[in-house]
Amino acid sequence: MLFSVVSSMNDNKSPLFLYIIILSQFAAPFMFSGVGVTLPSIGHDFNADAVSLGLIETIYLGSSAAFLLPMGKLGDMFDKKLLFKLGLGFFALCTLLIGFVPSITWMLVVRFFQGIASAAFAATSMAIITEVVPPQNRGKAFGMSIGAIYAGLASGPFISGIITQALSWHWVYWISFIPLAIATFFSSTSIHSEAVSKTSSKKAIFDYLGSVLIVVSLMLLIFGGALLSRSHVGYWLIAAGIVVAAGFVKLERHSANPLIDIRALIYNVKLRESLLIQMLIYSSAFGTTFLFSLYLQILRGYDAEIAGRILIVGSVVMACLAPFAGRLSDKYSPRVFATVGTGSILISVLLATQISNTSSLTYIIAILLFQGVGFALFSSPNMTIIMSSVDKSKTSVASAIAAKTRSLGMVMSMLVTTVVTSIMIGDGELKYHKAAFLHVMTLSFTVFAVFAGASVLLGGYSLLKRK
Repeated sequence: MLFSVVSSMNDNKSPLFLYIIILSQFAAPFMFSGVGVTLPSIGHDFNADAVSLGLIETIYLGSSAAFLLPMGKLGDMFDKKLLFKLGLGFFALCTLLIGFVPSITWMLVVRFFQGIASAAFAATSMAIITEVVPPQNRGKAFGMSIGAIYAGLASGPFISGIITQALSWHWVYWISFIPLAIATFFSSTSIHSEAVSKTSSKKAIFDYLGSVLIVVSLMLLIFGGALLSRSHVGYWLIAAGIVVAAGFVKLERHSANPLIDIRALIYNVKLRESLLIQMLIYSSAFGTTFLFSLYLQILRGYDAEIAGRILIVGSVVMACLAPFAGRLSDKYSPRVFATVGTGSILISVLLATQISNTSSLTYIIAILLFQGVGFALFSSPNMTIIMSSVDKSKTSVASAIAAKTRSLGMVMSMLVTTVVTSIMIGDGELKYHKAAFLHVMTLSFTVFAVFAGASVLLGGYSLLKRK
C-alpha cells in the first residue's frame, strides 16, 4: 500500500520521505504507551506518588498540545519541512536523556521539552502529506499515518514491557533513541527544506502573545489538577487557567494574525463538528492505557511484560484496521465510519465502568477490542473530513488544529484521572491504596462515558443533518 500511495504523488519525491513521516507518527504514541508500562518501575525507583506518575504522562501531552498551534502557524509562515526535521531531532535527543534522569523532577522537565518537540512534527506531518499526496489517495495516506500511530500505541506496551522486565525502564528510552536517530539522519538528507519566498510569509506577523497565553493556560490547568489534594492553590491555578484560556479566545477573535482563526472555525461547520467529536472521543478513551497499566501491575500483580502483552490487544486492532478504514473513506461516506467508531468506543468505556479486582482477562480484552475497533473506524475517516474542509494554504494550521484537539482530548482524559487520583489518593503510593485506586478507575471511566456519549450524539446528529 505504501508504494502505491507514493507512486501516485504529483512529484518525484522519494518513498523514503513518506516512510520518515510515518515513523514520526509512530514515535510519539510509542513513547506515550511505552511510558505507561514503565511507570510502576519509575515510581519504585524514585519513590514517586500516584499524582507524580500521572504528571509524567500529562505534562508531555500538555506541552505538546500547548505548542501545536504556534508550531502550525510557523509551518505555514515559513518552512514546515525544516520544522519537521528539527522537531524529530529534538524528540530523539529528549528520548535519550530520559534514560539518564536522576529524579522525578528532572523526568518532568525533560518530558515537557519532549512534548514541545512532538508538537513540531505533529503540526506539520499531516500538512506535508496533504501537499504531496493527491486528493483521491489521501484517505489511504492518512490511514497509513494513523495506522502508524496505532502501531506505536500497540507496540509501546509490548516492547517496553519486555525491555523493562529483562533490563530496566532506562533501556526503553535508550533503545527507542536508535530508530529516532536514524530517522533524523535520513530526514536531513531526503527532506529538502523550502526557501522562504512566500509573499504571505513575509507579511504575516507571528502571534507571540497568543502563543504565550495558550501555553500558560494549559500548564496552569495541568498543575492545578495535580495540586487539588495538597492545597487550595490547585483550585486557584485551575481558575486562572480558565481565565487565561478565555483571554486567549478573545485575543484570537480580534487579532489580525491569529494562531487560529476562530471566526472562520465557527463558520466552517464541517471542520468544527469533526474537531469537537475528535476531542470528545480522545477525552473518553486516552486514559485507558494509563489506568489499565497500573491496574494490571499493581492491583492484579502482573509483571510489566505480561501487562504489555495484554495492553497491546486494542492497539493491534487499531493498527490493522485504520488503513482499511482510510481506504473505504475514499470511496464511501467517511462520516458513517466515524460515527460507528464512536459507538464502539462508548461500549468499551461503559464496560470499563464495571471493572473490579476480580474481572477476568476476557472481560478486560473485550474492553480493549471494542476501543481498538472504534478508534480504527473513527480516526482515518475523521482526518479525511478535517483536511478536506480547508483550502491548501491552511493545511499546516488544519493539521495543527487536528493534532491539537486530539492532544487536548488526551490532556482532558489524563486531567480527569489526575484530578480524581489527587482527590482520592493524594500523595500516597498506589501499592498502599489499592481499593481507592479501583474507585479512581470507576469514577474516571464514568466521566469518560459522558464524553463518549456526547460524541455519539453529535456524530449521529451530523450524519442525519447531511442526509
